[in-house]
Amino acid sequence: MTAASSVDALAGWADEMRSAYLYRIVADVERGTPREKLFRELAGEAESQAAIWAESARKQGGTVPPRYVPDARAKVVAALVRRHGPRAFRMVLAAMKVRGLSVYTHAQPGHPRPTSIEDMQARLGAALLDLDAKTAGSELRRIKWDTWSGMFYSDITAYFIILATAVTLNVAGVTDINTAAQAATALRPLAGDFAYILFALGILGVGLIGVPVLAGSAAYALSEAMGWKWGLERKATDARGFYGVIAVSVLVGLGIQYSPISPMKALFWSAVINGVVAVPLMVVIILLVSKKSVMGAFTATRSLIVLGWIATTVMGAAAIRMVLPG
Repeated sequence: MTAASSVDALAGWADEMRSAYLYRIVADVERGTPREKLFRELAGEAESQAAIWAESARKQGGTVPPRYVPDARAKVVAALVRRHGPRAFRMVLAAMKVRGLSVYTHAQPGHPRPTSIEDMQARLGAALLDLDAKTAGSELRRIKWDTWSGMFYSDITAYFIILATAVTLNVAGVTDINTAAQAATALRPLAGDFAYILFALGILGVGLIGVPVLAGSAAYALSEAMGWKWGLERKATDARGFYGVIAVSVLVGLGIQYSPISPMKALFWSAVINGVVAVPLMVVIILLVSKKSVMGAFTATRSLIVLGWIATTVMGAAAIRMVLPG
């Protein structure tokens, strides 16, 4: 056995003990209900699995802590569950490997809510959408609200970026910006020190938000495509490929700053390429979501399909116009 396998065993022990801890928190909240029994059984099962991991770690020379101490994340989630209930945080709990959360969905005829581990095992592997169409509807409404609000906010932000750039830099004849520092410096004589500082802080904030989001999304996409273990709830030793993609993405972004490539030009051309590539992707997506044989009860509405085709046509026309001479 290797040291790495000992580390993996200890990570498995910690994951199972964290799950058991959260199961008991949910069981305490559900005290006096049929759900209490289910989550206490799940806690016991998780502790049994943790004992197996612990024994494996000891055989490989690892040292298992005498007792499990919840990490900060588990404590925060536990506090939120105690205060607001498990239903409100079932997605967070699911991301932390807590099972049995289908008890908080609307039961369909022929698919009663599980009240024991045996019930859960009988349903193991079945898709949530197949088991509970009502739950799927609520999740789709949540996704719809998230998409519309996110796009509205991002479009408003983009509009004001264009407007602010037009009335400051463009009016002054500054049309070629190669670095963020150059843009900030150009703003100082035009809009004063406050605009200069505000722009600089904005660039830092966007970087701190954007870099982990973009690197993380790339890691999720590539890991799912390659069949790797993925998820920020996993330890780095348990999802090396996933965290490797994040690390490489961040390092590549950092390396561009020290290369001859202009970051501003890279941002511009990556947006252009994204707009061109999005057109065939949107065509495929619209064709899929409009087919009842594929989507079933979740086929896109006629208005949504029409809006999709309009957006695709406008983007396609813009891409074609861009490459035409004159």
